[in-house]
Amino acid sequence: METGEDYREAVLSGQWWEKRRFTGCDFTGADLSGLRTRGCTFDDCVFSRADLSRSRHDASAFRSCTFDRTVLAESRWTACSLLGTSFTDSGFGGIALTECDLSLASLAKARLH
Repeated sequence: METGEDYREAVLSGQWWEKRRFTGCDFTGADLSGLRTRGCTFDDCVFSRADLSRSRHDASAFRSCTFDRTVLAESRWTACSLLGTSFTDSGFGGIALTECDLSLASLAKARLH
């Protein structure tokens, strides 16, 4: 388990993460393009200004996370939980959500086009 780690501005593109746990980690400005996650858990993590374009997420949980001005283009989310997560000024154009739980997620300031 990784708790409170600082991944700000990190270049982590194209990585494959399986069954990893992150709590209170900061991914602000990180390059996560092409990232693949399976069975990972992110609790209270920040993804502000991060690039998650072309990423793939399978059976992963993003609970109470913050996506502010996050690039989500062409990302795919399958059987993921986004419980209590907030999306602000993050574009949903080209994103695919399949069988995902958006309970208590805030999309009030998300760009849904």
